Amino acid sequence: LIANEDRNQGNELITTHDWKLHLIYHSRAFRRSKRMPQYFLDSSVKIPFELYERLLAVSLESMQELLDGVLDKGRIKALVARRDKMVEKFEKGFR
Repeated sequence: LIANEDRNQGNELITTHDWKLHLIYHSRAFRRSKRMPQYFLDSSVKIPFELYERLLAVSLESMQELLDGVLDKGRIKALVARRDKMVEKFEKGFR
């Protein structure tokens, strides 16, 4: 959703006490691009139904309310457009 264009191994940390992956350095996130990365479009993606339901709850209005003063309207619209594309892909997988 955040469209971080700078995702690479240098921006990933794994804590050894619990082996969790932490994605760091989001300075190139929340861009205005509405496109999805090709690797996402080409891959078979499955998610828990609960996550799918939560994605459905994301709307322009809810994001504007939550992110007002943090992101401008264009970035919020792009986030919601990417959400729409994610939901569409997941719905195709349910069929």
